[in-house]
Amino acid sequence: MAYNNHKKHHHYNPPAVEVAGDKEVLALTVESLGLPEDTLALLINNKINTIYDLARRTERDMFRVQTFNKKHLTAVKTAINAKGIDFLPYVPKPANEAAEKPAAPQAQAPARQPQQLRNDKPRTDNRPQNKPQQQGKPQQGKPQQQKQPQPQQPKFEKRPKVELPVEEWLKVSKNGKWGFSNGLTTVIYPKFDEVFCFKDGVACVDVDGKFGYIDTKGEFIIEPTYECAMSFSEGMAVVFEGEKVGYINKNNEKVIDCKYEAATAFENGRAKVKIDGKWNTIDAEGNTLWSK
Repeated sequence: MAYNNHKKHHHYNPPAVEVAGDKEVLALTVESLGLPEDTLALLINNKINTIYDLARRTERDMFRVQTFNKKHLTAVKTAINAKGIDFLPYVPKPANEAAEKPAAPQAQAPARQPQQLRNDKPRTDNRPQNKPQQQGKPQQGKPQQQKQPQPQQPKFEKRPKVELPVEEWLKVSKNGKWGFSNGLTTVIYPKFDEVFCFKDGVACVDVDGKFGYIDTKGEFIIEPTYECAMSFSEGMAVVFEGEKVGYINKNNEKVIDCKYEAATAFENGRAKVKIDGKWNTIDAEGNTLWSK
């Protein structure tokens, strides 16, 4: 039941759009799709609660969901297609129009006319040569037009780079390993097989297929021993032991036993867990507040 790949840890909410399909079907919950438990938990954990929430996304959008992979996409696409619904088509952004414009032709000097060539030759008789017309002098009787001053173009200054807050640190890669940058420099050298965004001051990392947690110095606060794990939220994180999931704190203590079939991160003191095929809402002590 372990998740294969983490993606983004913040919720990506695409804008509301008009999608094709039966309105009653679009209003159904994702639980009605009969999805695998791990796929369903991922959707609910990322606030994808209805079929409409799926239909307003592209397939590419789905890979922004934390730990979402091709196996999950296949399961979801098959389920919604069976109900006559599909993801939005992906429309790539148009290329820069300026790059497509042909370069302006270079100005060429006008060809000299035959008469001009003849006038350029010195005369051999006593007649005076034609004086060239002086340019730039205003004609008599017409006032000279004054040039209007051109407005000064604003000067754009480059914004100085600033250090990012911890939860916005960037993933950096080297030689197939991953670490973190604060936007200015590498703060955690790439040495992990995978890293996931910092939350609650710690980050989940993958080492040889085992999951653990590091602090902002890159040191383990929880050794990588779990088959799969999710980021901390409100001081607790979902971890997997065999086919069951539960919650630990930052001291690696089991605050809620691994007895559930699926679980979501805590939000506002509440989390959703699945046990015996039913979804329940629990509090931070593991007490059931609501059962479906």
